[in-house]
Amino acid sequence: MTLTIDDHRNVESFKFKNATAYVNYREDVMAEVPIRQNLVPTHGKLDVTTSADLLVSKIIRNLRFYNDIGKGSLKLTATTTLHGKASAVYMQI
Repeated sequence: MTLTIDDHRNVESFKFKNATAYVNYREDVMAEVPIRQNLVPTHGKLDVTTSADLLVSKIIRNLRFYNDIGKGSLKLTATTTLHGKASAVYMQI
């Protein structure tokens, strides 16, 4: 899977520490994915390619699983909180 970290604010860059992303199905955590410290460039994006071991036995125990499969989709989401340091550039005219 690919996680995209987007620096959409007015900062020069964003350097973050090691973190963990959580892969969720219907608000239940199904996997934890480590994200190594890195730097997001100015107004840029950083793609982090990684893999996750999903807890399949936990997914199929969800009461909505078979209904979702019957509809042809299984929506997974990923969330994380990144702690780090943003650098800003101030211009004086």
